[in-house]
Amino acid sequence: MIQSGYLVLADLSGYTPFVATTELDHAHVLIGNILRIVRRYLTPPLQLAEVEGDALFLFVPAERMQRGETLLEVIERAYVGFRDALQAIQRSVTCPCQACQAIPSLDLKFVTHYGEYALEDLTGSSKPFGSSVNVAHRLLKNPVASETGWQAYALFTELALERMGVRPQGMHGTRASYEHLGEHVLGVLDLRQRYVELTAQRRAFLEGDDAHFTIRRRYGAAPSKLWELLNDPHLRTVWEQTSDWSARERPGGRTGPGAHNHCANSDFLEEVLDWRPFDYYTVRLSRGPIRFTITGELRPDDAGTELRWSIIMEGGAPRVLRSVACRFFAARLMGAPARFDRLDRLLHSAPAAPDDVTSTPV
Repeated sequence: MIQSGYLVLADLSGYTPFVATTELDHAHVLIGNILRIVRRYLTPPLQLAEVEGDALFLFVPAERMQRGETLLEVIERAYVGFRDALQAIQRSVTCPCQACQAIPSLDLKFVTHYGEYALEDLTGSSKPFGSSVNVAHRLLKNPVASETGWQAYALFTELALERMGVRPQGMHGTRASYEHLGEHVLGVLDLRQRYVELTAQRRAFLEGDDAHFTIRRRYGAAPSKLWELLNDPHLRTVWEQTSDWSARERPGGRTGPGAHNHCANSDFLEEVLDWRPFDYYTVRLSRGPIRFTITGELRPDDAGTELRWSIIMEGGAPRVLRSVACRFFAARLMGAPARFDRLDRLLHSAPAAPDDVTSTPV
């Protein structure tokens, strides 16, 4: 069966000189551990097709990634996890061998293409094949490093960016041409710079004890899938009954602090204050002088993901009055408990991904 979807390669930069100049036994163990860390951040929502030496080949069908921006967030989150892990290994290493001392020379790049492919099963696991797969692999050889000097980057073909529906500011534009595969327009993000930006952002997080109203639900889905349903305006309109959400401002061409959404039914404007895929988000709902702050925190475990949704009413009125008004707004006007039950039913009605499990409310 022919499918359409995203084809992703996560490739270690600096692998060849690292292996050539270090002890093979230590290098082999270190590379294996690092690839396992990267895989943990990418799967799910991506599905691993194959480990290819110093690279992971992954894919996800289009219908399992309705919010294209989620893919960009998955890649960035994986890079942050990779860099944090690399720094932790470097701090804790006591071995004087060349492999252990050369850890800082490694980096990570991503290549993403969108196209058609078929699945073959030769070793007990599904692996895409076809011309689009060839394009994705050939794109590992590209002009980015020579043009920019970047060793850590996220490269997207124009087809992938169009399908994702997002085009971040600051992308480096280039082209690559391959025999039999044609020319491809590319957009590239500097992941080292994104790491600095993501780790330096201010935090706006509503603790449960500070909230006026909190709901907890457990869902049998990966955090990335739940994040998509919680934050895609179209999908929110499906499970948040009586709402009609649409995207407004997107500073930098994507969702993040400063982005806005609008609900046409309630006329509430939503501003993103803090954005940490797939850990938590904090937003401010406002309509005239009425303002609420909401934090949605995702806590993964072996059974799926627990959502803690907390809300507080802002303003100068006494806390007890704001607390009563906030509870009335959340429980009665928003119908929050019923909304999160509908979210559970929507997860059940969606096609199950290989890593999905049954969800149960708490």
